[in-house]
Amino acid sequence: MARTEPPRYAHLAQVLTRQIQDGQYGVGALLPTEAALCEHHGVSRITVRGALRELERQGLISRTPRVGTRVLARSPQAVFAHDGESVDAVLQFTQSLSFRCLGIEKVLREGRRARLEGLPAGDEWIELRGVRERSAAEPVLYSVHLVPGHLRQRLEGLDGRLGSIPQWLAQQEGEEIVEIRQEFDAIGLPRAAALALRVRAGTPALRTRRWYRTRDGAVELMATSLAPQGRYVFTTVLRRQS
Repeated sequence: MARTEPPRYAHLAQVLTRQIQDGQYGVGALLPTEAALCEHHGVSRITVRGALRELERQGLISRTPRVGTRVLARSPQAVFAHDGESVDAVLQFTQSLSFRCLGIEKVLREGRRARLEGLPAGDEWIELRGVRERSAAEPVLYSVHLVPGHLRQRLEGLDGRLGSIPQWLAQQEGEEIVEIRQEFDAIGLPRAAALALRVRAGTPALRTRRWYRTRDGAVELMATSLAPQGRYVFTTVLRRQS
């Protein structure tokens, strides 16, 4: 049987991974630009982007518009680590995790439920459920996004999307996320989330709830993420003001 060669992007991803592991690009360093990688390796921009996407999925790099591609680790990460020191850091943390949509439905939030979720009572919302994953075999987070009803048409074609959904929705509306309020607590995973994450119902999990606001002060979106024990770490650094 003839041997099947790996896709060109996968080969380039292996090359870049070895260079990172060998210290050619240290943790914190920026990789060459896409154009420079294309020229150096003699490949197309599509191949380069595919390779970088694979490195993102492994937690080796992060990509930030107008900044570049930064090395996060020397080896693939078993636990997804998230630096949450700023609005930009929160918006960027899903750059290496693709979104797999599990369902979209229209919902109303009334009374106590609306108050608990910090949303206006009586308004129509769209509930977007999905899983953030490195690959089909590596689900990391179960998420539920509550999106204002008038943005329903924006939610088509989200499967496979990398990056922040609130940020993308705001950009589609010509807006900008300027404030994120977040809360963390521990719960047992509900059955639906446990099935999606391939663990037992009731497994200890970190629940993160975030409210995103645009410059005019409107709630752009509310999101709840559930991560089972051992799959997600949130880090932050606090500094005393001088």
